[in-house]
Amino acid sequence: MEHTKYYLKLYETLINTFPYKRFSIVENFLPTGYSMPTYTLLGQEVLRLPFIPETSLGHEILHQWLGNLVYIDDSKGNWAEGLTAFLSDHLYAQEKGRGFEYRKGVLIDYQSYVNAKNDFPLRDFKERTDHASEAIGYGKALMVFQMLKRMVGENRFYESVRYFVNEMRFRKASWGDIQRAFEKYYPRI
Repeated sequence: MEHTKYYLKLYETLINTFPYKRFSIVENFLPTGYSMPTYTLLGQEVLRLPFIPETSLGHEILHQWLGNLVYIDDSKGNWAEGLTAFLSDHLYAQEKGRGFEYRKGVLIDYQSYVNAKNDFPLRDFKERTDHASEAIGYGKALMVFQMLKRMVGENRFYESVRYFVNEMRFRKASWGDIQRAFEKYYPRI
Protein backbone atom coordinates (compact mmCIF):
# COMPACT_ATOMS: atom_id res chain seq x y z
CA MET A 1 0.00 0.00 0.00
CA GLU A 2 2.80 2.42 0.89
CA HIS A 3 4.53 1.85 -2.45
CA THR A 4 1.26 2.44 -4.28
CA LYS A 5 0.70 5.72 -2.43
CA TYR A 6 4.26 6.77 -3.22
CA TYR A 7 3.90 6.08 -6.95
CA LEU A 8 0.52 7.80 -7.22
CA LYS A 9 1.92 10.91 -5.49
CA LEU A 10 5.08 10.83 -7.63
CA TYR A 11 3.20 10.69 -10.92
CA GLU A 12 0.62 13.23 -9.84
CA THR A 13 3.57 15.56 -9.21
CA LEU A 14 5.40 14.75 -12.46
CA ILE A 15 2.42 14.42 -14.81
CA ASN A 16 -1.05 15.28 -13.52
CA THR A 17 -3.69 14.18 -11.04
CA PHE A 18 -4.63 10.52 -11.08
CA PRO A 19 -7.11 10.12 -13.93
CA TYR A 20 -9.56 7.77 -12.18
CA LYS A 21 -11.59 7.67 -8.97
CA ARG A 22 -10.08 4.42 -7.72
CA PHE A 23 -7.14 2.07 -8.21
CA SER A 24 -6.82 -1.63 -7.41
CA ILE A 25 -4.03 -4.16 -7.51
CA VAL A 26 -5.53 -7.43 -8.67
CA GLU A 27 -3.70 -10.72 -8.24
CA ASN A 28 -4.09 -13.63 -10.65
CA PHE A 29 -2.50 -17.04 -11.09
CA LEU A 30 -0.59 -16.26 -14.30
CA PRO A 31 2.88 -14.62 -14.25
CA THR A 32 1.60 -11.32 -15.63
CA GLY A 33 1.98 -7.60 -15.23
CA TYR A 34 -0.76 -5.65 -17.00
CA SER A 35 -2.33 -2.27 -16.46
CA MET A 36 -5.94 -1.50 -17.29
CA PRO A 37 -7.91 1.64 -16.42
CA THR A 38 -8.35 1.73 -12.59
CA TYR A 39 -6.31 -1.43 -11.89
CA THR A 40 -3.20 -3.45 -12.51
CA LEU A 41 -3.22 -7.22 -12.89
CA LEU A 42 -0.16 -8.88 -11.36
CA GLY A 43 0.54 -12.59 -11.03
CA GLN A 44 0.83 -14.04 -7.52
CA GLU A 45 4.33 -15.32 -8.30
CA VAL A 46 5.26 -11.86 -9.58
CA LEU A 47 3.85 -10.15 -6.48
CA ARG A 48 5.95 -12.36 -4.21
CA LEU A 49 9.22 -11.21 -5.75
CA PRO A 50 10.86 -8.77 -3.32
CA PHE A 51 11.80 -6.16 -5.94
CA ILE A 52 8.32 -5.86 -7.52
CA PRO A 53 6.96 -3.16 -5.17
CA GLU A 54 10.03 -1.03 -5.92
CA THR A 55 10.03 -1.54 -9.71
CA SER A 56 7.28 -3.22 -11.71
CA LEU A 57 4.43 -1.95 -9.55
CA GLY A 58 5.36 1.66 -10.31
CA HIS A 59 5.75 0.83 -14.00
CA GLU A 60 2.23 -0.60 -14.12
CA ILE A 61 0.80 2.31 -12.11
CA LEU A 62 2.37 4.79 -14.54
CA HIS A 63 0.49 3.06 -17.36
CA GLN A 64 -2.67 4.54 -15.82
CA TRP A 65 -1.55 7.76 -17.52
CA LEU A 66 0.55 6.39 -20.38
CA GLY A 67 -1.53 3.82 -22.21
CA ASN A 68 -4.81 3.99 -20.29
CA LEU A 69 -5.47 7.75 -20.14
CA VAL A 70 -3.56 8.45 -23.35
CA TYR A 71 -4.13 5.56 -25.73
CA ILE A 72 -1.51 4.03 -27.98
CA ASP A 73 -2.03 4.40 -31.73
CA ASP A 74 -0.52 1.02 -32.62
CA SER A 75 -0.62 1.85 -36.32
CA LYS A 76 2.07 4.47 -35.62
CA GLY A 77 4.07 2.67 -32.94
CA ASN A 78 3.84 1.97 -29.23
CA TRP A 79 5.53 4.96 -27.59
CA ALA A 80 4.08 4.14 -24.14
CA GLU A 81 6.45 1.34 -23.13
CA GLY A 82 9.56 3.43 -23.76
CA LEU A 83 8.22 6.52 -21.98
CA THR A 84 6.91 4.39 -19.12
CA ALA A 85 10.23 2.57 -18.76
CA PHE A 86 12.02 5.93 -18.74
CA LEU A 87 9.73 7.49 -16.13
CA SER A 88 9.60 4.39 -13.93
CA ASP A 89 12.35 1.77 -14.08
CA HIS A 90 15.03 4.24 -15.21
CA LEU A 91 13.83 6.98 -12.86
CA TYR A 92 13.96 4.63 -9.85
CA ALA A 93 17.54 3.67 -10.74
CA GLN A 94 18.37 7.36 -11.22
CA GLU A 95 16.98 8.18 -7.77
CA LYS A 96 19.41 5.63 -6.31
CA GLY A 97 22.34 7.08 -8.24
CA ARG A 98 22.36 4.16 -10.70
CA GLY A 99 20.83 5.77 -13.79
CA PHE A 100 24.05 5.34 -15.75
CA GLU A 101 24.18 1.63 -14.89
CA TYR A 102 20.57 1.21 -15.96
CA ARG A 103 21.21 2.91 -19.32
CA LYS A 104 24.36 0.84 -19.78
CA GLY A 105 22.25 -2.30 -19.28
CA VAL A 106 19.78 -1.05 -21.88
CA LEU A 107 22.63 -0.54 -24.35
CA ILE A 108 24.09 -3.97 -23.58
CA ASP A 109 20.70 -5.60 -24.20
CA TYR A 110 20.35 -3.75 -27.49
CA GLN A 111 23.84 -4.78 -28.58
CA SER A 112 23.21 -8.38 -27.48
CA TYR A 113 19.80 -8.97 -29.07
CA VAL A 114 19.41 -6.54 -31.98
CA ASN A 115 21.15 -6.97 -35.31
CA ALA A 116 20.66 -5.98 -38.95
CA LYS A 117 18.15 -8.81 -39.48
CA ASN A 118 15.79 -8.01 -36.58
CA ASP A 119 16.16 -4.24 -36.08
CA PHE A 120 13.22 -2.00 -36.91
CA PRO A 121 12.17 1.63 -36.38
CA LEU A 122 10.29 2.62 -33.21
CA ARG A 123 7.18 3.42 -35.24
CA ASP A 124 6.94 -0.33 -36.01
CA PHE A 125 7.05 -1.48 -32.37
CA LYS A 126 3.68 -2.78 -31.18
CA GLU A 127 4.49 -5.07 -28.27
CA ARG A 128 7.30 -7.12 -26.78
CA THR A 129 7.49 -10.54 -28.43
CA ASP A 130 11.12 -11.44 -27.78
CA HIS A 131 14.36 -9.99 -26.41
CA ALA A 132 15.06 -8.00 -29.57
CA SER A 133 11.63 -6.34 -29.67
CA GLU A 134 11.95 -5.54 -25.96
CA ALA A 135 15.39 -3.98 -26.51
CA ILE A 136 13.90 -1.81 -29.24
CA GLY A 137 10.43 -0.92 -27.90
CA TYR A 138 11.48 -0.38 -24.31
CA GLY A 139 15.24 0.24 -24.45
CA LYS A 140 15.77 2.15 -27.68
CA ALA A 141 12.68 4.28 -26.94
CA LEU A 142 13.92 4.89 -23.37
CA MET A 143 17.17 6.22 -24.79
CA VAL A 144 15.24 8.58 -27.11
CA PHE A 145 13.55 10.05 -24.02
CA GLN A 146 16.90 10.25 -22.24
CA MET A 147 18.31 12.22 -25.15
CA LEU A 148 15.24 14.48 -25.25
CA LYS A 149 15.55 15.21 -21.53
CA ARG A 150 19.21 16.09 -21.91
CA MET A 151 18.44 18.26 -24.94
CA VAL A 152 15.55 20.28 -23.49
CA GLY A 153 16.36 20.12 -19.77
CA GLU A 154 14.39 18.58 -16.93
CA ASN A 155 11.78 21.34 -16.55
CA ARG A 156 10.92 21.51 -20.25
CA PHE A 157 10.92 17.73 -20.46
CA TYR A 158 8.24 17.41 -17.78
CA GLU A 159 6.30 20.39 -19.15
CA SER A 160 6.22 18.60 -22.51
CA VAL A 161 5.09 15.32 -20.97
CA ARG A 162 2.34 17.10 -18.99
CA TYR A 163 1.19 18.95 -22.08
CA PHE A 164 1.18 15.71 -24.11
CA VAL A 165 -0.89 13.86 -21.50
CA ASN A 166 -3.36 16.74 -21.08
CA GLU A 167 -3.81 17.27 -24.82
CA MET A 168 -4.20 13.59 -25.66
CA ARG A 169 -6.50 12.49 -22.79
CA PHE A 170 -8.71 9.61 -23.90
CA ARG A 171 -7.35 9.83 -27.45
CA LYS A 172 -4.94 7.74 -29.47
CA ALA A 173 -1.46 9.23 -29.57
CA SER A 174 1.55 8.62 -31.76
CA TRP A 175 5.22 9.53 -31.87
CA GLY A 176 4.16 12.56 -33.92
CA ASP A 177 2.00 13.77 -31.03
CA ILE A 178 4.96 13.44 -28.68
CA GLN A 179 7.10 15.39 -31.14
CA ARG A 180 4.52 18.20 -31.28
CA ALA A 181 4.36 18.37 -27.47
CA PHE A 182 8.13 18.71 -27.21
CA GLU A 183 8.26 21.25 -30.02
CA LYS A 184 5.79 23.43 -28.10
CA TYR A 185 8.30 23.81 -25.24
CA TYR A 186 11.47 23.52 -27.25
CA PRO A 187 10.82 24.68 -30.82
CA ARG A 188 14.36 24.05 -32.04
CA ILE A 189 13.95 20.25 -32.12
